[in-house]
Amino acid sequence: MSRIFPILHFIRDPSGEHPLKLEILLESVERLILHEETIPENLEELRESFRRSSYFWHPIIVDRESRVVLDGMHRVASLREMGYRYIPILTIDAMDPHVRLERWIRCYALSGDVNIPRVIEEGGFTPEVECRGEGEKLIRKASLREPPRGEFRVIDTFGGVMYRLEVSSEDPVEVYSKIRGLELTLEEEAGETRYSTESSMLEGFRMQGLSTFVVPPRLTKEEVFQAAREGKLFCPKATRFVLPVRVMFVNTPIYLLEESEMDWEERNRIHYMVLRQRRLFKIEGNVDIDRRYEEPYLYLFE
Repeated sequence: MSRIFPILHFIRDPSGEHPLKLEILLESVERLILHEETIPENLEELRESFRRSSYFWHPIIVDRESRVVLDGMHRVASLREMGYRYIPILTIDAMDPHVRLERWIRCYALSGDVNIPRVIEEGGFTPEVECRGEGEKLIRKASLREPPRGEFRVIDTFGGVMYRLEVSSEDPVEVYSKIRGLELTLEEEAGETRYSTESSMLEGFRMQGLSTFVVPPRLTKEEVFQAAREGKLFCPKATRFVLPVRVMFVNTPIYLLEESEMDWEERNRIHYMVLRQRRLFKIEGNVDIDRRYEEPYLYLFE
């Protein structure tokens, strides 16, 4: 009997229909490889949530071949710390061209009195003016023009300046670590860092009072997986894997994840049978459920 719940999703592109294979199963938390650091406050919130629940709602997303976690770092770390042995995962081929790797923009609500060049210098960088202009034009330009390797940008909409900053390292993990240092320096002025997708930068500027943006360099999938294989961790919010589809509400019973004499095969046999008894349906994405889901399609278990 199969112990893996398969879903075959078809994506239409100019070349025709492209099949994307998805698989749901329980996996040992020790087999999964994290590629980002976790935030202690987020871990504590998740631990408290797991203590109150009898189910694990949504599977984490994992690259099928490498077992590198694409989405769900904090949930894996939380279950490990709490002594759980297994976690529901959705496996996908991360190298599929329809799986995109995007970046998170660091955003800050600062007053016009803050001296951005001074803050940049305190963060360990030398600011160089790349261009000047109105805030919206600078934001659009940053999204359209990718800087050379080893550089990233800071946009100061109050000053009407986009700065170019150089990082003296070719190691992408170290580059993001240095950007994290600047992030913490900016937090001292703003109180917090907000994270935005590139498509939401303008909305944050227009509607949410965000004035300063750190636009980090793009990473490649190869860089992320190479770092993971070497046991290196990027800083939090270094990667944003964008999938063409997401599976939700598997609602795995917590007892299947706990330490017990039940082996992997028996756990997955029960999990598979439970999922088979429930109806699976597909809806269009870009919707708000427990948060905003931007995937074009969602598969939900009823």
